[in-house]
Amino acid sequence: MKKTIIYRNYQEYLSATESFLASLRIDLNSDFGVIIINDFPVEEDNTSLEDFCNKLGKPHYEMRNIDHGIVYLVEHNENLAIPTYANNNKEFPAHTDCADYLSPPDTVLLLCEKNSEQGGDSFLVLVDDLIKRCSPKTITELEKKQFLQGKAFLPIIEKKANFYQVRYNRIMLDLYLESNNLTLSNEAAEALEEWENLINEQLFVFKLRPGECLLFNNQRFLHGRKAFEGNSQRRLKRVRISINS
Repeated sequence: MKKTIIYRNYQEYLSATESFLASLRIDLNSDFGVIIINDFPVEEDNTSLEDFCNKLGKPHYEMRNIDHGIVYLVEHNENLAIPTYANNNKEFPAHTDCADYLSPPDTVLLLCEKNSEQGGDSFLVLVDDLIKRCSPKTITELEKKQFLQGKAFLPIIEKKANFYQVRYNRIMLDLYLESNNLTLSNEAAEALEEWENLINEQLFVFKLRPGECLLFNNQRFLHGRKAFEGNSQRRLKRVRISINS
């Protein structure tokens, strides 16, 4: 997993914007679909961040973002009207952003503004690494349209050309099951247990530093973070982007 991270520098973007963005799009759609851009500007008004994202692809506007725009603050905040896992200090298990959307964004960007002194490490796992270790029975179960995600029963993995796409958020999946009084079949439950065990074995854990901007393919990688101290000033800025449409 470590070998798949490509390190770039923001100055490259400034000196050769179009070719830099073109190479990012290629890398994000490859097995090397994880990029860290060093020395990315951290600004209060997010001017550089928004300009970069709008040039890279189509950022997603969301009501809960800053000024209903494209940037969301990922920080410990107990005062939100609707609590989210992104805004507490607990471990956030490996997941797909917007797993319950019919078309989840293909790219997620996380810009580190402040990190946590203890904990808060990020982690990633490539779905292809999981597939290689899954039993055939588990792969068959995960490909079935039997997992309630939002308003539809959808598969967790889906073969696309020569690679797999993933949509998975166990916390959300369990909530949908509970709220609809549903249970999984024994075969599906066993498949998820194997899947979870493999995820925990394959995690690549690293710590983002201030000014580091992480981009990854949200449909090929699961991501999450370790727990961190409650009084931490850890703050990331997240943008969800579609570069393939």
